[in-house]
Amino acid sequence: MMKASSVFLIIIPILACLVAFFASGSHGIQCFVCMSGDKYNGEKCENLKPTDRDFIVNCSTLPPRNNYPWERCRVMVHDVEGETRTVRSCATWPDKSRENRCVDRTGTARIKVRLCECDTDFCNHMSMAKASIFLIVSTLVISLIKF
Repeated sequence: MMKASSVFLIIIPILACLVAFFASGSHGIQCFVCMSGDKYNGEKCENLKPTDRDFIVNCSTLPPRNNYPWERCRVMVHDVEGETRTVRSCATWPDKSRENRCVDRTGTARIKVRLCECDTDFCNHMSMAKASIFLIVSTLVISLIKF
């Protein structure tokens, strides 16, 4: 028969692991939320580094949008007639097919938008070039692993 102290030595680490597991998943996604441009957050928002901690928002604290929770991060680069602006935000969208990828849109030759969405904490720090390279490489690695 096991002593009570032996039981506690087994149960306490298991409980600690369970608490850590569930607590880590319940914080919601954290994203950078800012806008470049002189009137807003300026160059610091445009050139974020993964180690920067300015402009961080816990997206789960925001009210749902159209009953959809904020569960992704987004970075959007607008190029309008040669002026570029970067917008980083929390994201929600009912269409899961847009997750973890970038989409390019062109209104005219003088208006272009690149939109990237991702689903891990602080993932919207990347510049658009880095995001494209990251997504291409990660897609290749995943396809190689599956086949």
